[in-house]
Amino acid sequence: MSKAVVFVLAFALFFSACVALDLNKPSLKVEVNECKLVGSKDAGFNVSQQVFVRNYGGKGEAVVEGWFAGAKGSKKNDSRKISFESGGSEMVEFSFKAKSDASGVCDAKARVLVDEKDLEKTIPIRSFAFNAEEQAPLTIGASCPSSCDDFNPCTRDYCGRETEYACVHYLLEGEQQGCRGASGTCARDMCEQGACVQASIPNCCGNGKCDGSEDAVACPSDCASNMVFECVSPPVILPTAARAQSSLNRPMAACAALNNESKPVVLTVSASVPGWSDEDSETIELKSGEWKVVSFNIAFKDAFYSNNEVANAKMNFKATRSGAIVFEESKDVELGAKGDVVWTINETWDNSPIVVELITPHDPCVEQVISLAKEKTPDRSLAGYLGYASLTPQTANDKTIQQSKAIYEAIQDVGISYVNTPVSFSKEAQRVRLPWESIEQKSGNCIDGTLVFASAFEDLRMNSLVILVPGHAFVGVETIPGSGTFAFIETTMLGTNSFEEAHASANAQFVQHLNAGTIKTINVSEWREAGLQPFPSNKTSCNIQTATCNDGTVSGTCSSNKPFYCMGGKLVQKASTCGCPSGKVAVNDGCVDSTVTLKDETVQLPSGYAMFYPDPTGINSEASYSYTIISSAALKVYVVDSSSEYTKFLHGNAINYHADCYEENTFLFDKQCRHQQTGGIIIANDGAQDAEVKIKILKSRE
Repeated sequence: MSKAVVFVLAFALFFSACVALDLNKPSLKVEVNECKLVGSKDAGFNVSQQVFVRNYGGKGEAVVEGWFAGAKGSKKNDSRKISFESGGSEMVEFSFKAKSDASGVCDAKARVLVDEKDLEKTIPIRSFAFNAEEQAPLTIGASCPSSCDDFNPCTRDYCGRETEYACVHYLLEGEQQGCRGASGTCARDMCEQGACVQASIPNCCGNGKCDGSEDAVACPSDCASNMVFECVSPPVILPTAARAQSSLNRPMAACAALNNESKPVVLTVSASVPGWSDEDSETIELKSGEWKVVSFNIAFKDAFYSNNEVANAKMNFKATRSGAIVFEESKDVELGAKGDVVWTINETWDNSPIVVELITPHDPCVEQVISLAKEKTPDRSLAGYLGYASLTPQTANDKTIQQSKAIYEAIQDVGISYVNTPVSFSKEAQRVRLPWESIEQKSGNCIDGTLVFASAFEDLRMNSLVILVPGHAFVGVETIPGSGTFAFIETTMLGTNSFEEAHASANAQFVQHLNAGTIKTINVSEWREAGLQPFPSNKTSCNIQTATCNDGTVSGTCSSNKPFYCMGGKLVQKASTCGCPSGKVAVNDGCVDSTVTLKDETVQLPSGYAMFYPDPTGINSEASYSYTIISSAALKVYVVDSSSEYTKFLHGNAINYHADCYEENTFLFDKQCRHQQTGGIIIANDGAQDAEVKIKILKSRE
């Protein structure tokens, strides 16, 4: 088999079909006997010419032309139309009248016609020059010679008036007296083209020819198989890939068969992986010289789809003819584990079908998650897009977000946590958990979590996207059916972050990778419409329960120890939901003391001096402050909104201050004041004595 055939066959495997080569064109060989000159010089001559046309190809027609050219430019020609079968032959005989001084060239031409079209140009076949004087008798008798016998049993020797008393030798064909006898079981002495030769008997097993109804099975001595086979199979078969190809009716393996025999054959070609699959077979008919490709969509057994470890196996190919095996071959293959996937973003082949088939909406564990999520919605139901037609776009969008949040928090409450381990975008297989495995094992990576969410959305008949970016994956759900607008969720933030944070993170990633051109989107609904089915599973039940934290708090509720919240079996601070204990205030979902100390010290303030204590944060907004000042000498105290007021005070200018937070000649100043955080308190010692001042400033957390 040529490299070109193998190449086309390899290309056909998995995603292409081969085009059969048309070998039905006739292939002719033309032979011309030497021209014979019969007659006398005075009476003229007959030029006899025989043309044999042999065909080695398909059926067809031929126009055979012969002619005689005389020495003085005269030319005579004739033609015959013949029809022939595949492998047949025909003999055409021409006869021309020539003058007694004739000499010239005897020639023949052939033109092949099939479907009224020329397939070959007219071609000169053979020439033979002769001179009439040298080849014809030079005397004319009134009677025939005593004998015309040329001692050739394959000619009929005759002389008579119609031959002008010249001997004529007509060629005989077949069995003739003097050329007859047994030469073997399937051979006889017979006349062919005027000669006694040994000829085989047609349709005789043992004559060395594959005749009539004989074939390699009925008569192997004459019909040794001349078939050529070339089969290809993948070196590695992943259950995920095999199931996707089967759903989409894409071939797993293929064989090319070439018929080099002279007659049509009928073959049954099959392929299987013993112990792992059923046998797939197809019966084909091949004409002589024809080749075809048989593709196999192998049906694997349940054991293959539940296999957890890599296994070595054989793919067997076989071809039979009339029940007898004419070809058999085995190729080594490696069977992957059920969750093995080869990821790709920009490779030449598309792994989207594999991703989509791992989304299992009717998984019993997925359906239990949906049941838990229903309890987290205001009306205790999840209906997908049902009723969206009557909603405004904003309300419909909000409802999708609400349902997505319920699913997120339900998965959280089960105690599932996902880690952001990179997806390997190489040609090596990477193990992926089916949704029920992730839910029962309560763990997984980004693609595992994405498959769980996509399965839940599909269970609700909501349109979802699987998003692949370099080293990572996340999920999206269409907010309004048919809108093309999606809300995205970062599944690896389960157990540590809120839905709102996971939603915001995934949206930002989508925009970033979309702008960079490093993103691949897989639309689950489109592949389902193309016929891709979920990966087969024998999982029939699932028993998942809401997780509890180590202090007994049920997941999804607040602990009695504020501000802790039980999230997926882990206690996390969530002051925004659970509040803070007395004397504490919430800051970034944690709890801190309700006040912060800005100053607590004792300083010396000389007579005639003033000091300013600003809020070090200097934010241009109001806050509440507690000022406590104890002094050994009488002081003046002002509370101002800006440090610029202190500058004015130092230059003896009038200042703006809070009247309710001002005192003169005080030894104790203890007040709560509210002012701009860009300001502070001015303490002035206008007396004659130096003062020892204890100052404490507290700021309330608001």
